[in-house]
Amino acid sequence: MSSKEEDKLFKYATKEDGFALINLINKQNLNIKENNFKSENLTFNPTELIELDPKIYKSDMIMELDNIIIITEFQSTIVKEFDEKRYRLYTAIVDYAKKNKKPILLIVFSTAEKTKIKKYNLNKDCVFTIPIISLKDFNGDEIINNIEYKIRNNIKITRQELIHLSLTPFMSSKNPLEKQIEKTVQTLDKIKNSTTSTKNFAFGIEFLIVDKFIKETSKRKRLRNILSDNMRLMEEYGQERYEEGLEKGYNEGAKNEKRKIAKTLLTKHMPLEEIATLTKLSINELNQLKK
Repeated sequence: MSSKEEDKLFKYATKEDGFALINLINKQNLNIKENNFKSENLTFNPTELIELDPKIYKSDMIMELDNIIIITEFQSTIVKEFDEKRYRLYTAIVDYAKKNKKPILLIVFSTAEKTKIKKYNLNKDCVFTIPIISLKDFNGDEIINNIEYKIRNNIKITRQELIHLSLTPFMSSKNPLEKQIEKTVQTLDKIKNSTTSTKNFAFGIEFLIVDKFIKETSKRKRLRNILSDNMRLMEEYGQERYEEGLEKGYNEGAKNEKRKIAKTLLTKHMPLEEIATLTKLSINELNQLKK
């Protein structure tokens, strides 16, 4: 996803919306120090955070605070070693892009695992940590029913309720994932009386979920259009973000960035074969960089 598109996706979101999502993360009782999240500012998907080839890894949302960068990822499968390697590469990219070297926290919202801290040992001196969050303790069907009751009776819907609504596909439900996503989009489409910024933030989260988990092309386009109409996003957002990402990933400028990322990974003593796989650079090129 290009930074221009990310700006459109969360252009109406406020720092209060981001902190409401962070508060939800805190409530999952993970071993994450709450004071890391204390901040006067919060920026969504900062433009200075670069991306390379989208086939390697694309984050779903980035929130930059005064003292930390939070990367969020929505996933319906178990986090495996291959995923962890992709995540580690992305944090190296972000680390390279940020001159002030803020610590980076990657958080995965998962439908497939319980809330836990997962660790991947890069080497004896480096451990890559991924907090995994399950929302299965929440009843998604109940949340949707409550929101629809408020809509029918013209009752104000709170910021936290809207964020919970956008995440109902990750909660317990009698519906399968795709059907719950569709139900959530339909409910969001009915919302009229709510805070504009938070409503669009919820639309943005749901747009990411639709784009990622709805497999059928016609259904995915229909649901994206419902959300796009509300957010005034471009109709073909998903396809264009992918094509622009590919173009960026294959041009020479991006290759120069790959070399810089490879240098960062070399200093972390990652095996050459893994760096070659992740950055698409040859072993010979990596040896030259190593020198």
